[in-house]
Amino acid sequence: MSEDHIKDRINRYPERASYDPDELRAILDRNFVCTVSFIDDMVPYAIPMMLASDGDTIYLHGSTKSRLYGILKRGQLIAISILEIKGIVLAKEIKNNSVNYVSAIIFGRPSEVNDDEKKLFVFKILTEKMVRGRWERSIKPSEADLKDVFVFAVKPEKFSIKSRTGPPHDSSNEDIWSGVLPVIHLLGDPGEDAPEYVRSLNGKRIFA
Repeated sequence: MSEDHIKDRINRYPERASYDPDELRAILDRNFVCTVSFIDDMVPYAIPMMLASDGDTIYLHGSTKSRLYGILKRGQLIAISILEIKGIVLAKEIKNNSVNYVSAIIFGRPSEVNDDEKKLFVFKILTEKMVRGRWERSIKPSEADLKDVFVFAVKPEKFSIKSRTGPPHDSSNEDIWSGVLPVIHLLGDPGEDAPEYVRSLNGKRIFA
């Protein structure tokens, strides 16, 4: 499939769409989980994966013994999607219930990273994205570890961002409460035996 055939324009509620590269980079910076979708032998698949990012380049990793490795190695077009739920929107009428969210879908072709130093860089930025300071307090991957793990870089060919914010759209005058129930993602208590740099994250808001 050529880049010209990628359907990246938002048709429904186009006012909610964005194609801003800076906004995409911000979404990538604050997320470390995505869904990778592709077609193999005429069957569609969607696999949740962890992601690292550097600017607008996305890095995916996994076992070289997995079926996915062979699929990504073909360099075929894949779709990467990210979803952040911000709130549950409760309208007076059921038909107007919704969610406030930010979503992104990115189209690109994976390119394998074979350089061990580059692989280490990818694992470092992923580890630091999860918990800042963890990289220097962890056992680094060995040469054997790096050999058993694939890393692919994906540069966006096209992408789209869509979001919803604000209150419900009510058209009824019935005396029924309506509003937004915020969804807030907080890190929890890792336990008293955790080091201070980990315990200090207790209650920290993520995906803000």
